[in-house]
Amino acid sequence: MSTLKLEVRPGETITIGDNVTVTLEEKSGQVARLSFNADRSIPIRKSANTPAKVAAMAGLGEREGPA
Repeated sequence: MSTLKLEVRPGETITIGDNVTVTLEEKSGQVARLSFNADRSIPIRKSANTPAKVAAMAGLGEREGPA
């Protein structure tokens, strides 16, 4: 699986395939409000990023302190 990262400004829309659009409605600080337009048969889920998950994505594994 590959990852595509895009910079999007409020009001801009991204189209996925032929039937899904995602619009950045609003951004304030670290919170973004997205609007999804897709057929109800397409599952859309939100997954929470815990601090440990964010660190792992950034390549920062858990570090052990001095022994």
